Amino acid sequence: MRYRTIVALVVALAGVACGGGSSPSPTPAPTSLTVYASTDNRVTTATSDPKASDTAVQGGMIAVGWQSNEYGTFGAGTAFRINPPSQIAGRTITKATFRLTVSDPPREVPATPQLRLSAFAAEWSPSTITWNIWTALACHATGEVRVAAQSSPGPLDFDVTTIVQGWASGTVSNYGLRLMVDQPAPGMMGTLGITWFYSLVVSNVQNERPQLLIEYQ
Repeated sequence: MRYRTIVALVVALAGVACGGGSSPSPTPAPTSLTVYASTDNRVTTATSDPKASDTAVQGGMIAVGWQSNEYGTFGAGTAFRINPPSQIAGRTITKATFRLTVSDPPREVPATPQLRLSAFAAEWSPSTITWNIWTALACHATGEVRVAAQSSPGPLDFDVTTIVQGWASGTVSNYGLRLMVDQPAPGMMGTLGITWFYSLVVSNVQNERPQLLIEYQ
């Protein structure tokens, strides 16, 4: 009887030592990567130049905002193409940040513009996109983020975790991102300003270019 008890105890201990008991698997550490925008297109409108709204802008700085002066009203926005790598497909996005670098912030304006970044819900072409096309394109309300324009040069971050998770899961098609500022009422036009950013072709410093920082598991 004592022999059987000893044998049972040895078997039980061996089972524990060999992983017979269940234990949760450790959560893998997030993997980080940086993806630079493939295209960034500034679109503009101007009361002093009716053709501006139908003109595709190639190269140069990118911008967003509204400004009025003695010459009329000027508006600007930007469309971005960005292609995350295939390895994030089906993965959990723990954090995603779209980063722009301000080169020239709005100056001497009493109201701070709210910059709106959202995901396009329709296809567009970088070679033909204009203000009129850009404003007519549908965008997803889910995941839209608003950030106050900053008053000094440097990085400006947008939390796009929800947008990139939609791309990774396949529930949302990736048509790129739209950066805009709501047009103010006519009497408020002079209170806002234009924010200018480094673009893909303007900056010689890679980290100043539009980029998407992703952490995933």
